Amino acid sequence: MYPAGELDELALRKRLLRSSIARNRWEMREAAVELVRPLEWVDRVIAKWRQISPFMKIAAVPLGFMLKKSIFPRIGIFSSLIKFAPMAFSMFRSFRAHKA
Repeated sequence: MYPAGELDELALRKRLLRSSIARNRWEMREAAVELVRPLEWVDRVIAKWRQISPFMKIAAVPLGFMLKKSIFPRIGIFSSLIKFAPMAFSMFRSFRAHKA
């Protein structure tokens, strides 16, 4: 059997370890909240996009092209993004389908 002094020391070490674990959990929670904050914004945008009528989505494509020509007349990056957007969306859908 352990002497009382060693048991008291073990109990103290146990309390210190538990407080350290609690602090680490709190810090991890705070880091996770910061990490997820941009994803919440993306989730809200996707939810709003799903609320839009399909006809409005179809009408948005020509409007986007008109805005692209007036706002970004000679920026090649934007046109490259537009060119690869359908492929990126189809890949995103396939990843989500396999994930679910």
